[in-house]
Amino acid sequence: MHLTRIAPTPSGYLHLGNLYNFLLIQEKAQAHRLAILLRIDDMLKERVRDEYISDVFETHAFFKIPYQLGPTNSTDFIQFHSQHHRLPLYEQALNALKENALVYACTCSRSEMQQTAAACACQHKNLPLSTPQAAWRLKKSPNHPITFHAETGKQTFPFPQHLRDVVVRLKNGRPAYQLASLVDDVHYGVDFIVRGDDLLPSTLVQLWLAELLGYSGFSKTVFHHHALLKLPNGEKLSKSAGDTSLRALIKNGLTAEAIRAHLNSLYPF
Repeated sequence: MHLTRIAPTPSGYLHLGNLYNFLLIQEKAQAHRLAILLRIDDMLKERVRDEYISDVFETHAFFKIPYQLGPTNSTDFIQFHSQHHRLPLYEQALNALKENALVYACTCSRSEMQQTAAACACQHKNLPLSTPQAAWRLKKSPNHPITFHAETGKQTFPFPQHLRDVVVRLKNGRPAYQLASLVDDVHYGVDFIVRGDDLLPSTLVQLWLAELLGYSGFSKTVFHHHALLKLPNGEKLSKSAGDTSLRALIKNGLTAEAIRAHLNSLYPF
């Protein structure tokens, strides 16, 4: 069975951009005969709230977006499907990187990393990986472009230099997004991924990370990167902008059909 996934992060109320992604996934699933997995990415506990998790299920119910695998409600999600139940899988991947000497400990802040074009100085400090409040970063980036499968054929892009020294474990010891998302997709057997253009760099990073971890099957995954919905001023929609949330539109009395029609007028499917 071929599988795609809907993978929201419950860090705010879902907005029109999320709905566009969900509906496009539904369209691709029908076109390619894919099953859909609902996979909620809740690893960043400090940003997750119960009402945001509930909003995921309420949105799917309101717009009648089907999925075949995954949690049926918030309680089912928390008890059986949260990413925290898959911590052993993430630890296994991190240990593999550690055992193959592919990571180093880094105590630099994000702003410090952004201010230099050179490689992180921590790579030459040989800090123990057990150093408190140290992130784990990949020691090397690929010296070749990354190729992946798209619906229209293979596409090749240079590896994003701003994502050099990729973080795979956060300073608090939790797996970073790039590693957790990859491990989840491999674990569930996802082989068709629909995501926004802003996540194209993540696609390249995860393909490289899969190569390092020996996840050969991931290289066969088909990716579709879509344009992002933006505000009139050109900014990307944000979950912190409550007035653009689906919840606000529904509270204002708009029906599912009206919201779909409005969305289709902006970004036709």
